[in-house]
Amino acid sequence: MEPNTETHPTAAAHGGFYDVILLLSVTKWVHLHHGDDGITALFEKCHRLLRPGGVLVVEPQKWKCYGSAWGLMTTRMRDCYRSIRLKPKDFVKHLTNERKFRLMHTIETSKTREVAKVPKDFRRQIHVLRGGERQAGWDQIPPSTVFVSQTATVLTWGSAF
Repeated sequence: MEPNTETHPTAAAHGGFYDVILLLSVTKWVHLHHGDDGITALFEKCHRLLRPGGVLVVEPQKWKCYGSAWGLMTTRMRDCYRSIRLKPKDFVKHLTNERKFRLMHTIETSKTREVAKVPKDFRRQIHVLRGGERQAGWDQIPPSTVFVSQTATVLTWGSAF
């Protein structure tokens, strides 16, 4: 299924596909509003919208953080919360097994030099996954540098962490 470039002008500017998709601090809310079906649909949509070899960056909130949002939940969200079977700790397994992403790197924010400055609830793992077809030479790229596209757009980390 091709992205609808008429209703998504940003998609039209990129030929309907993206080099990088970021899911930062959003998976909990998608999961609470739409349950397992919603989170798996989100992952499928990301897979469809990425160019072959595109990068998906996922920062899942911890399961205990879901419960801490109880006071903010509607009745429907609480029902979704109770029905969740796909826990955040299993997102990478789901993405690699079901969506055929390839885990390239996991950033451990709790091990950064600046950890004292990071609020406790934001000390989460950040997973960098590659979707689509494998590109030649990808395995030789060091884990601190991810080449995103042929246009030399680069996502790097390492020096900041």
